[in-house]
Amino acid sequence: MGTHARTLTAAALLSAGLLAGCTQTVTGTVAQTTEPGPPVPDAESVTCKEYTTLDEGAQIAIIGELMDAGSGQRGEQRTVVAKTLADAICKYLPAARLSEILVGR
Repeated sequence: MGTHARTLTAAALLSAGLLAGCTQTVTGTVAQTTEPGPPVPDAESVTCKEYTTLDEGAQIAIIGELMDAGSGQRGEQRTVVAKTLADAICKYLPAARLSEILVGR
């Protein structure tokens, strides 16, 4: 058997050994949490002060709801622009309602 054949055989055995080690499976169950997140206030009545205490996901949800109700149209870009506007104005008008700032209600 030549040197080339021995090298190929050794490489094949090494590869087979490495690949066999990667096929190990572990049985069990995946941990699942069902804890509810914090309550999200009503989009029509939330104030800027309340809005600034929410996490970004809740802020986007409230703004998206207000923008959808205000125009009847959905749009991610509209929501991003409205969030930028709300973030800027709410710094100076904490008592204002978010719906008054964004859709005039």
